[in-house]
Amino acid sequence: MLNSTGYYKHILKCSEQMEDGRMILFDPDSGKTHVLNATAVKIYRLCTNTEPEGIALSILEEGMDVDKKVILEDVCDTIQKFVELNIIAAIVIL
Repeated sequence: MLNSTGYYKHILKCSEQMEDGRMILFDPDSGKTHVLNATAVKIYRLCTNTEPEGIALSILEEGMDVDKKVILEDVCDTIQKFVELNIIAAIVIL
């Protein structure tokens, strides 16, 4: 489940490389490589200081002709996948 406050941090100590609009993340600890498409890159960069709804609005501002609700669901799914892959972690505020 997504963190209700929308605060996340990058937890991979990895190299980031941009190639043809995609980001390649390599985690030397696990040996895993993750390839993010252009939209996932935007979500990855924004999720540390922007709530999912703000990310969806940012993507909509780029002129994508998709319903806001659909984009918000995709943003939330992508953030959840990042959490599952240990690319980012939710920050709990007490």
